[in-house]
Amino acid sequence: MDISVVLGAFAGMLLGFYGIAKVMLLQASKDRDADRNERKEFISAVKDMAGASGRVADATVKSAIEAEQRNGHLGELISQGNENTTKILSTLDKSANIRSKESHGSGQLVKTKEDK
Repeated sequence: MDISVVLGAFAGMLLGFYGIAKVMLLQASKDRDADRNERKEFISAVKDMAGASGRVADATVKSAIEAEQRNGHLGELISQGNENTTKILSTLDKSANIRSKESHGSGQLVKTKEDK
């Protein structure tokens, strides 16, 4: 074999590897650029979403304050209603206890002192 053939084959192999490496590096560069652009878009979207969430939180606080101002007196009315209901229920409970003390039971039939 002639040395020129061996050197030619070796040079061809080196050029082939160089070509393959160059293509791989170009593709990797394109992939990095695409990833970088996607990350920039994602960060921008997250910032927009955070801004929108902040506006929603501010609006929620504002509406809660307005509702408290509008409905503050309703809390007082509900509290008074609860107190009145408690008084009525305790009165009913006392009268029910009095009636049950005056009643005498026999099986399913209940007879009071008035029935005797």
